[in-house]
Amino acid sequence: MSVGLQNKLFDHKAIFLDFTVKEIATTAPTISRSILKEMETELVVGLAVIDTYIRYSAIVTENEKNELNVGCGNAWNELRSAGIPDEIAAPGDRTEIEHLTRAGKIASVREYLEFVPYARLRDGALSIPDDIFMECLINNIRNEVVSYQQFQKKVPIWSAKNFQTI
Repeated sequence: MSVGLQNKLFDHKAIFLDFTVKEIATTAPTISRSILKEMETELVVGLAVIDTYIRYSAIVTENEKNELNVGCGNAWNELRSAGIPDEIAAPGDRTEIEHLTRAGKIASVREYLEFVPYARLRDGALSIPDDIFMECLINNIRNEVVSYQQFQKKVPIWSAKNFQTI
C-alpha cells in the first residue's frame, strides 16, 4: 500500500498509484426483493417444484417421467423465450404482435402447470427421504429464481430486435 502526502501550500489533493491486485470477493447470489414482486416468479417457482417432484417421484413410470420432463422443458423454454415482463420492458418497445406472442407463451406455461398431475406427484412415494427431498426442493426453487433474475438482468430492454433473439 502506498501513502500520499500533501503539502499545505499546494491546493490539490495528493495522488498515489497502487498497482497491487485486489481479490474480488465472491458471494452467494441472493434473490432481490423486486423479483419477488413480479407475477412471473410464481411460474418459475411452479416449474421448479414440478421439476423436483418429477425427478424424485417413485410413483410415475419411466415413460410418464420422460413425458413430464419434456413438457417441463418446453415450459421452461417458453418462459425464457417470452422474455422480460411488460412491467420491465420500455414503453413502446414491443409491437402488438410481440406483446400477443409473449402473452401466448406465458399462457402455455400456465396451461402446463394447470394440467400437470401435481396432486399425484405430491402425494405419491418419493425415491429419497423426505428431509433430503425438502432440501432439494428449496435449493431447486432458489437456484431457478436466481437464474431467472440473472436472465432478466442480461436481457437488453432497450431494443425490440434483441427481444426476439433471446
